[in-house]
Amino acid sequence: MMKKTIFSMAAAALLAVPTFANAQASVSASATVATYMNMTGASSIAFGTLSRTVDASINPAGGAGSATRSIDYNQNMTVTYTSVPTNLTATVNGSTANLPVSLKCAYKIGSGAWSAASACSTASFAMDVGAALTTGTLGFGGDILATNVANALAATYTGTMTVVLTAR
Repeated sequence: MMKKTIFSMAAAALLAVPTFANAQASVSASATVATYMNMTGASSIAFGTLSRTVDASINPAGGAGSATRSIDYNQNMTVTYTSVPTNLTATVNGSTANLPVSLKCAYKIGSGAWSAASACSTASFAMDVGAALTTGTLGFGGDILATNVANALAATYTGTMTVVLTAR
């Protein structure tokens, strides 16, 4: 009888063990990094005082008198230019005087080589991002022909174009 009692007590003990509840759930996380494109710089293309006998040519890829803009970006982008003047203008005796100009643009990514110069009016540069935030440089220059200077009135001629950065 003792065996039956011990067996019965053991069986009762097994039935008396509490059951533990078990549950689990997953938690997801997400984050979105916004497109970042920042352009800095304020230099102007400096043709200086022009000669009536020698063409003025400024290499946009870091040549003397060129202008630059630095760009920081984290997504592939395209650089284009709008409102590119074909003439620099001045006001002389109340009238607008024109000086024909051919503006040229180039770019480089990081410390890489400069691209070939292109006419800003038709340029479209695809600048791809590296493994992290990428820095690039845009260069601006151009040409003014001596034959156009020979016919120009004495004045300071100016013009402005717009640089457009588009994420792609």
